[in-house]
Amino acid sequence: MASPQHAPVRPVRPADQASAAAWLLALFGPVAIWASAVWLTAMAISPDVVGDRCEGIGWGCTLSPRDGVLFAGAYVGLFLVPIATAITLIGAGFGRGRATKVVGTMLGLFTAGVVVLAVAIVAAPPNS
Repeated sequence: MASPQHAPVRPVRPADQASAAAWLLALFGPVAIWASAVWLTAMAISPDVVGDRCEGIGWGCTLSPRDGVLFAGAYVGLFLVPIATAITLIGAGFGRGRATKVVGTMLGLFTAGVVVLAVAIVAAPPNS
């Protein structure tokens, strides 16, 4: 019995690996950046409720500043992260040979915007 003929296995080129890494970064980068920024911002803000207001969501109650950041981060992230992911994936698709640079630049811009927003939230004076 003759052994079957198989096509030779071609080695993975470094350009293919870089392209795959760019696609993975474009897909998961915005989620990781947003989640870590919201968590770090929440940890930098006081967990205490200002004044005599009760804590929680309800009749006349307000969220603590930390819970407010987490709550707003979850809702804003529902819209912002998919948009950023779609734009980054489109950039990776048009970037052909330089997809890693395009995705890196887009994620850098997204990170810069998130950091500016986080610093503005942390630096804002508490309401009294």
